[in-house]
Amino acid sequence: MWRNMDPSESRKSASGAKDSVRKSPSESVGNGSSREAVSPDSTPFPPATGMSPLESSRQRDDHYRLSALGTGLTELASAGSTLEIPPIALRIALAATDSTNGSFWRETTEGWECHLASGPESSELVGRVIPLDAVLDEGDDGMVLVAALAARPGAAPFAALRVWRESDATPFRPAIDREWLTAVAQAGAAAFVADARLRQADRSTDVALLAEMSREIASTLDLDRVLRLAVNLAARAVPFDRGAIALYEHGHCDVRAIAGAESVDPEDPVVRDIAARGEWAAGAGEGFYLSDRDAPGSDAERIFVQIFGEDLAAANAESGLYLPLKDEEGVLGVLVLEAAEPDFASVRQREITDVLAAQVTVAIRNAQLYAQIPLAATIGAFTSRGRALLELPRRRRALAAGIAIVILAALTLIRWPLRVVGDTPMLSALDPVEARALVDGVVERV
Repeated sequence: MWRNMDPSESRKSASGAKDSVRKSPSESVGNGSSREAVSPDSTPFPPATGMSPLESSRQRDDHYRLSALGTGLTELASAGSTLEIPPIALRIALAATDSTNGSFWRETTEGWECHLASGPESSELVGRVIPLDAVLDEGDDGMVLVAALAARPGAAPFAALRVWRESDATPFRPAIDREWLTAVAQAGAAAFVADARLRQADRSTDVALLAEMSREIASTLDLDRVLRLAVNLAARAVPFDRGAIALYEHGHCDVRAIAGAESVDPEDPVVRDIAARGEWAAGAGEGFYLSDRDAPGSDAERIFVQIFGEDLAAANAESGLYLPLKDEEGVLGVLVLEAAEPDFASVRQREITDVLAAQVTVAIRNAQLYAQIPLAATIGAFTSRGRALLELPRRRRALAAGIAIVILAALTLIRWPLRVVGDTPMLSALDPVEARALVDGVVERV
């Protein structure tokens, strides 16, 4: 117990301690009992190792797994997009539960699809669609654990983490392993919700970009100009290495514009390959995204790679986005965007590109209808002349207007000596009529 002490008593106590240290080891102390002298260098505690003492290897493993869980949850909270969350969450779940087999499932319109998997059966699981009950089924042997991801407690799940061990391994500990897996699922759900809120709040830049692109596309009714603007404006929405737009008619694609190129050579093998891939996408009638040529994630991607794998490899295209331009009357064309890196377009970028494709479809239809109007070429010539005049500098336009006014005033106000003199007028009948007198005599007046 702490108490106040007089300074003189403190000095006495200190001197007494020094005297006791100077005594020999065999000297009696206190009530006569013999004590061993303790060396100043010795200590009754074990040397510090920087680690807390663990009683067993299981506790040591739990310590490492808990450390990995804490580090992983921090990484999961700082994920940049929804595409990064599933692989991080699955990796943390496997480390926290000491498993090598795991999968990440997402809800789709057709059921629950395996988005990502790890282990010997991963290639068979990815892309597989099963009901929700089968995803959440853990069995009775304790070898499977499942944790659902929901936007809030009690809400319907939108994703699930599933881990399991081989039949000859030790079963999971329900109290600890389930708690850690649930912590990973809750952190993953929070990351999904935070990303969704961030994307919803950051739509102002997307709206401004779409408004600017819409103004530029609607500024002309020239079909070729519309197509060139569309394929070049797509670069503002998503970065790509090769972009083209083609018109689709009678099952054939005619590439009319390529990003960054002034003209298109239809006989170029590269252009013909793009047209072939565009025809496939236009025939399907739905937008198609190839995330990774070497690891297709769906049946549609596998079919596409099986058909055009060699062409994609020759063009160094690892991923691609193919958007048919269609309205209620049918498919007008297709927008093709390809990149040399896998998964080049995020979900948000693909949404912007979808809106751009809808705007381009309307512009193409308007341009085609305008070309069918009588005297469209003449009206277009006057329009182009007027546009060229407006593009002149303001000083030059004012000078041209002044010259035109001066010429008009000179023609109307000055009496030019160019009149015809009527000295000997001659009258000629426009419609001769025969006249006969009813009495004899000479005509004096008509």
